[in-house]
Amino acid sequence: MKPRIVIEKDKSGYYVAEVPAMPGCLSQGRTRREALANIKEAMTAWRATRKAHFVAEMRHIRHNEDLAGKGKDLGAVLKRAKEAINRKERKDRKGRIG
Repeated sequence: MKPRIVIEKDKSGYYVAEVPAMPGCLSQGRTRREALANIKEAMTAWRATRKAHFVAEMRHIRHNEDLAGKGKDLGAVLKRAKEAINRKERKDRKGRIG
């Protein structure tokens, strides 16, 4: 699935690109083509950051579960990490809207 990219021209003449499905994923360029190239690069960085955050969250949850002696069920750890990330994203979106 390709995310939707929104490109608009601002008052200064630059083109601003945003991916609504990726909170905080913004870029700009002097031309539409440059803005599109820049937003694609920003999307790659956004995905890498999200992946790094997911891995860090997974390690944190796994560490806490090991400390609590709840075993080593990796599936449960992954599920909890995904839920934590989704909660954070919902909170971030709510903060942008409200």
